[in-house]
Amino acid sequence: MPLMKEQTAVAMSRNKAISGHEYFVIFLFFCTSSAINIQFERERIGSLLIYDFVNFHDIHLVSMISQGVHDQANDWWRKGTFRLLSAQKGMGLSVVETQPHQVNGNSSARKVSHFRNLANIIHFPQHSHHLVIQQIVTEEDLDIFRELYQETDERVNWLLLSDATIEDHLDQVYIPINSKVIVALVDVNSRNATFLEAYKVAPKMPIRLHAIGKWLFNSNPSDNSQRKTLPVNKSLFLDEFKDLPNQRRLAYRKMKYGIMAYIKGDLIMRRRDLTGLHLNCTVIETPPYVFIKRRHPDGTVSLQGPTAEMFYLLQKVTNFSSSCRMVRDNAWGSFLNGRWNGVIGEIIEGTADIAATPIDMTPKRSEVVDFLMEVTTTSYSVVFKRASSSDQRWAAYTREFQEKVWIIFGIFCILLVLLFAIFVSLSPLRSQLSSTDAVHIAVGFLLGQGTSISVSATSLRMLMLTSLMFHTVMLTHYASDLMSGLAAGDPRLPISDLTDIAENPKFTLAYSKSTSVDEYLSKSPVAAHRKIWQDSYDRGSAMVQSPQNSWEFALTKRGYFAMLSKDYFLHNSGNDCRFLTLKRDYFPTGMSFALKKNSPVKPILNNIILRMLSSGILEKLGREAKVTRAACDNLEVAPIGLSSITAPLCLLGCGVIAACVFLLLELVVAKWRAVA
Repeated sequence: MPLMKEQTAVAMSRNKAISGHEYFVIFLFFCTSSAINIQFERERIGSLLIYDFVNFHDIHLVSMISQGVHDQANDWWRKGTFRLLSAQKGMGLSVVETQPHQVNGNSSARKVSHFRNLANIIHFPQHSHHLVIQQIVTEEDLDIFRELYQETDERVNWLLLSDATIEDHLDQVYIPINSKVIVALVDVNSRNATFLEAYKVAPKMPIRLHAIGKWLFNSNPSDNSQRKTLPVNKSLFLDEFKDLPNQRRLAYRKMKYGIMAYIKGDLIMRRRDLTGLHLNCTVIETPPYVFIKRRHPDGTVSLQGPTAEMFYLLQKVTNFSSSCRMVRDNAWGSFLNGRWNGVIGEIIEGTADIAATPIDMTPKRSEVVDFLMEVTTTSYSVVFKRASSSDQRWAAYTREFQEKVWIIFGIFCILLVLLFAIFVSLSPLRSQLSSTDAVHIAVGFLLGQGTSISVSATSLRMLMLTSLMFHTVMLTHYASDLMSGLAAGDPRLPISDLTDIAENPKFTLAYSKSTSVDEYLSKSPVAAHRKIWQDSYDRGSAMVQSPQNSWEFALTKRGYFAMLSKDYFLHNSGNDCRFLTLKRDYFPTGMSFALKKNSPVKPILNNIILRMLSSGILEKLGREAKVTRAACDNLEVAPIGLSSITAPLCLLGCGVIAACVFLLLELVVAKWRAVA
């Protein structure tokens, strides 16, 4: 195999920049003759064809790969093509020459590194309008292309010139369905060329060739030095172009050396027939998008649900076959302990080609797999248990006022008692009331009780009315809140956002470690979110196996909150009025099917999804997947349980016990005084 030796000539016009180049691949297969004049004519027609093709597609960057050993006709093609193209304004042209590489006397031996060097020489950027040309004469030339094609990016495209015999060997090269490979069959006798697109649906499948255009030689070249194409009356050439399919999609142009008819639009976007391709899919049941309809004896499953219908519609339109199996570890895909698990892990290791379940399109996942176009969206809700009367113990009798309000009320009560005692000591009633009696009377007023003692002093009456007014205001607020709380639970939310969970050590956010929540929290720009993620790893108990476990934690464990996909929660527990969610949702994201990295079927399936989007099919299926929250306004009021009255019973018991103790003390004191 030849060793690549850099001999690059670059022809650039003045200072015009070259940017945004599209790759086109053309294989030129010629009907050859052994006669030298036919060979020269073949090379000449090929050069003129290349010139018109470059101008038709407005290409400004061309790379020619030339063998080191050439005959006269080959040299004429190389020099003639170079001369024609380099004369174009704004054209960038490079020629890379190859030489045989001798290893142990075998000139056909090659090293892969040599082809990598060649790729560096001709600069393979991921741009459009870049045409790479190589002439194929021998089997060795085909081997060069095959190895170069395998070593470079699949989107890099080529223009190969050869005779018709090379067509039989195209099956030896895997040309993916997402590459722009064009074959030009040139007939020297009739001086025309038919353009064919070439690709394989899968590596072991035969090559596919479809006609997409034609070129007719014009014996009277037109003066078209400004790279402009002229319209042509296509009715004059219908007989010549009648063998081409999709006549209505052809664009006709009169070029400098011939007439071009070429199909409009992107070649890849026209490809949708994947007949013969079999995809292994992995799936995890994800309500409301995908459900398991049936499990088969061979381990495969049939699916149902809005997104499953979308997957089967892709299969129906493109004609590929599939076999779906449940993911082994029942996980969507997270990077844990140095490896990917779940759906993402099976795609990476090659067990599956595609995920039939839509999953979150996160940045970290996108580094290891490819995603199709977004098919639906989701967000995450913080779910927690609705407070009920059975949850209320001591807090039911203290939550009515904030801690600061209780302190102010206590100070005000003490102040009123002291003022009443002072007023009594300074008023004319001081002979009737002792200081102890004054305190008892003041406390009675605060509790809504009057006194049988006649109070004639205006100052004391005003103080009594103030105490009774304070009692009325405080009792009204306290009693109304207490009764509603005991009947239906605390209507107030325990938290307002995730920051409250991060700041309160008594609160814990539970989420499934197989979902993307772990990535969202750890990579969030909000410090409180990252703190929750770190606390979850430190505690360990917050990392649960499945989303169902997380809402079970929120329902049964005190201080636990669950973070769940909104649609997933609404479908499974949206009608359960025991749960509440925060008004705000977190981490909105798109969802789609995952594929192997750089999968060649990605643009084909994306094109079908785009058509489904424009036709309204995606919107219809998306509406079927959306679930609304049940109305929980009319709640059932359950009888107050024993746990709800534990606190007042304890207080009453303590009061009775205290009274008994004081009674014993009074009896002891009275007996001691009698003896004394």
